[in-house]
Amino acid sequence: MNNKMKAFFIINTLLTIGCIISVVILYLSIPKLAVFDMKGTTDTFLNQVSKLNLSDSEQQGLIKKYEKSLNAVIKDEYLDKNTVIFVSGAVVSKIDDETKNIKSGLAKKMKGDSDE
Repeated sequence: MNNKMKAFFIINTLLTIGCIISVVILYLSIPKLAVFDMKGTTDTFLNQVSKLNLSDSEQQGLIKKYEKSLNAVIKDEYLDKNTVIFVSGAVVSKIDDETKNIKSGLAKKMKGDSDE
């Protein structure tokens, strides 16, 4: 094999390895998609709060706690793991529904967090 053939082979091999590495990195960085019924979850929460015998300030405090807890659950469980969450009304195709998991995490967070 002459020097030109060796150089071509080395360059071709390096380019192929570079392409394979790029494809793997791209594949691993593609975000996962999930849907969440935020309206239904929030409506259920607000209906439950309205049935409690709470003052306006207590209701507002509980609503703020709900908002912080919901944001924390989504951030901790999904955004940090490269998952994009869509509200259910914005999605027309079939993707994973994470409503049950988010509701579960939200319930744990609401029970576990102290009022801030």
